[in-house]
Amino acid sequence: MTSFPVTASVVGLGPAGRIAAHRASARGWDVTAYDPAGGTLPSTIGLWCDQLPDWLPSDFLAATFQPSVILADGTERQLARNYGVVNKDCLQKLGGFHIERRALTDSETTGTDITIVTTGRTHAAVGRGGQVRQLAIGHIFSLDDVPSAHRRAVFMDFTPADLNAPETEPASFSYRIFLDDRTFLIEETILATPTPMVAGHLDETGAAVGTGGKADDSVLLELLRRRQNARLKSLELSEDLAIDEEVVSFPLLANSPSRRGDLTHSGPSMGTLFGFAGGWMHPATGYSVGSVIEDVDRFLADMEKKGSRSLGTSLSMRLQRWLRERGLAALLGFDARQTGAFFRAFFSLPEKDVFAYLIGTSPLTTLRAMAKVAVPLLKMSPRTCGKLIAGFMRGPGRWRTR
Repeated sequence: MTSFPVTASVVGLGPAGRIAAHRASARGWDVTAYDPAGGTLPSTIGLWCDQLPDWLPSDFLAATFQPSVILADGTERQLARNYGVVNKDCLQKLGGFHIERRALTDSETTGTDITIVTTGRTHAAVGRGGQVRQLAIGHIFSLDDVPSAHRRAVFMDFTPADLNAPETEPASFSYRIFLDDRTFLIEETILATPTPMVAGHLDETGAAVGTGGKADDSVLLELLRRRQNARLKSLELSEDLAIDEEVVSFPLLANSPSRRGDLTHSGPSMGTLFGFAGGWMHPATGYSVGSVIEDVDRFLADMEKKGSRSLGTSLSMRLQRWLRERGLAALLGFDARQTGAFFRAFFSLPEKDVFAYLIGTSPLTTLRAMAKVAVPLLKMSPRTCGKLIAGFMRGPGRWRTR
């Protein structure tokens, strides 16, 4: 057990790092956070309001609403749970710790009792199939400019933006939400798709040859831009009216935190991983901030008890990650038509099963929901159901070399 007072280093001040540093400080730890930029946040952060604990400030959410889902055939389903958009200014002000505006190298030791690593980029998985990423092109509008008929929150609209798009192109959906009481985001999103790597990240056998390389998302982002323009036209809007643009591209699959053979024995990389790098991101949806907020106090309590011996994640979380990674593998095996069929089946489930998969913490209820979706999918499309099962059995190995 770590003795008090605890000194801690947090490497990286994205959402996970800031939340960890803030809550560690609230526990009485002496915390120093390292980030060259002093901390950066994504353009938009959404989560389900069920995930919010009492310790958050009252103004943590800039908007809350109950969104609907529109399936590829036009069927609409209203969700009963509240969705929230994080007030980034409030998140940025979570403090109580010291910030060093610099990076730590692997040859540098932090000299503290505990090191928490939240920088995720170097932990993103790459395999023979490239790197799995979520991509989006969005525009922010003044709410007054949005036609009243479309001034409502839609979590996913799978109706095709381009009716002539070939089925070989990845499916996308429109994500339309209130950012606050004045602005509205409309974003065309590819939930998960492989992207090729450039700069020789892999050799001819598909093996990783270093930490270099970059995902080439240019073609897919251009596809999304065309679809976004078509979507805006269908919503009686034009890009010219937008007050800002949002481009999203981030990896969904991290290397397993338990596989640490590539880490040094002295640098900050030997710290306990948290956030994306540690497995808190849902690999099939890209959501992580809600789960980080839900679990940060348990994570820190485990660090106090076990110190550097802590894996960070609980056994339940590791089982959840295993299941959800297989859900991601199944999703990546679908073409656009099959993706539409899968989500028709998924959103035909009772809401408790939908959210057991989206934000649930019990592996058993997650597995039950994953099994249940096969029943309506088998009736709709036996071939798609077969692909679902094959993807689950195969797992994400094609997109992870280590």
